[in-house]
Amino acid sequence: MGSFDINRLLTSGQAGGRTIFNEMTGQGIYDKGAAQLRNVSFGAGAMTATANLDIDASGGLSGRVAAEVKTSAQTLRAKDRKSTRLNSS
Repeated sequence: MGSFDINRLLTSGQAGGRTIFNEMTGQGIYDKGAAQLRNVSFGAGAMTATANLDIDASGGLSGRVAAEVKTSAQTLRAKDRKSTRLNSS
């Protein structure tokens, strides 16, 4: 995900960066420049996440992401409701 690094947010509390994932599943609808993404699941090593997102035709992003990072010592969880503008670069 290009606007924030979920793993870094969970482990250090810092936002920014990108989430690189190995697998992603879900359903999407694209119509007239807008997209709806539902029941999205993705994983990257110890991190798993689910999301429901809406992207409007002008690049506005809103939705909910729930993520979890499991290590041998602990499990970190976060839920975030996002509303932002996507950068086209």
